Amino acid sequence: MVDLQSWHQILSDSETMQHYKEPFDLEKTKSWIQWNLDNYSQYGFGLWAIILKETNKFIGDCGLTMQNIHGKMCPEIGYIRSIRTFRLEKLPKRWE
Repeated sequence: MVDLQSWHQILSDSETMQHYKEPFDLEKTKSWIQWNLDNYSQYGFGLWAIILKETNKFIGDCGLTMQNIHGKMCPEIGYIRSIRTFRLEKLPKRWE
């Protein structure tokens, strides 16, 4: 898994993951990546990487996933973005 370390850096950060039950350990990060790959196989869509154009740095993801809402599978729009990027002096144009 090429993206494992980049993903784990984001998903293990307690501030970034404050709205989740807990930050992810390495095994949970691996499961998260596999879940995303499975979403593409099963539904034909999933999350996209967010890459800062200026630095080519991976900072999170955004897109559609299927979620179980009260027993029914429904599409959800979501994102995870490294908390460190919220502190940039100047955000990339797409985020302004």
